Amino acid sequence: MQPRDHLYVTAGLTNLPLTVALNTTTLADGYHELTAVAYEGSHVRTQKRVSQNVVIQNSPLSATFNLVAGGTNSFVGNTLQFSVVANTNNVSRIELFATGGSLGSVLGQSNALFNIAGTNVGVGLHPFYAIVTTSTGKQFRTQTIWIRLSATEPPFPVSISGLPFKLTWPATPGKTYNILSSTNLTVPFQVRYSVTVSNSLGQWMETNAAAMQRFYRLQTTN
Repeated sequence: MQPRDHLYVTAGLTNLPLTVALNTTTLADGYHELTAVAYEGSHVRTQKRVSQNVVIQNSPLSATFNLVAGGTNSFVGNTLQFSVVANTNNVSRIELFATGGSLGSVLGQSNALFNIAGTNVGVGLHPFYAIVTTSTGKQFRTQTIWIRLSATEPPFPVSISGLPFKLTWPATPGKTYNILSSTNLTVPFQVRYSVTVSNSLGQWMETNAAAMQRFYRLQTTN
């Protein structure tokens, strides 16, 4: 065995200031994420990424994008609902995108509602956004809404207060909840009422004013 040395040779500058010109007229108006990747000279895999969110506005075209039903953390079996409203009537197409590409489109309308089953995209973290196209070809890309879909229904706390009793819980807009109750834990709970909530807070008040001792449970139905 003969002694040997290893010699490593690298190339590149310690600091490399760089300016890149971007022609924004080739991109849709609206929200974009720009990413730069720098490579260190010792190996092609030694790299660093940095991202920057920007808003491009070369025309008056814009649109609002909202999550109407569902939450940023939802059960994959739920249905999500998104609304898109453009600021002009001169719209030829509104298209919704997420993981895997297009999830649907609406033609000739300045606003749209999209109902998307979570099973269409699957378990995981997904970006949802819409692109509005006018009849003249102008486009606007909305902001991205990130939603994590889980394989199991996430638990939620329920609080009770007052007389008559009032139940309060964090809710998913558009979701239906069954209120079950019983006066004895040894007998099955019965469904008392079903509530479809319209915001992030669910509430229900006991309709039996004579109920002084009762046990409650909440159950999701969709």
